[in-house]
Amino acid sequence: VHHIHAFTIHAALLIFTKGILYARNTRLVSEKLDLGFRYPCDGPGRGGTCQISPWDHIYLIVFWMYNAFSVVFFHYFWKMQSDVWGIYKTKMLHLMHITGIGDYSINWNEPS
Repeated sequence: VHHIHAFTIHAALLIFTKGILYARNTRLVSEKLDLGFRYPCDGPGRGGTCQISPWDHIYLIVFWMYNAFSVVFFHYFWKMQSDVWGIYKTKMLHLMHITGIGDYSINWNEPS
C-alpha cells in the first residue's frame, strides 16, 4: 500500500518540478513566458512537436494530488474499518464486525 503513496506523491512532485523548470522557456518554445498560459500549437513551425503548456502542468498537478489524497483517504478508512472499528471480545475470542451483524471466530481450534 505504501508504494502507491510514494508513486502518486513522486509523480506530482516531478510534474511540479518540471513545470517550474520549464515555465519560462524551453528549446522549442523560447518565448514561453511572453505567450502566457495558453499558446497555439505550431507543429512543424516549432520543430515538429507541440510543447506542453503551463495549464497542462497545473491540470496534471491537480490530477495527481487528487489521486494521492484519494489513495490516502481510502487507505485511512479501510484501516479504520478493519482494525479500529471492529470490536474484539477477549473472553470469547471473537471479533465482531463493524455493523454488529456478523460474529467471526478467530479461535480455529474450537467451534463457534
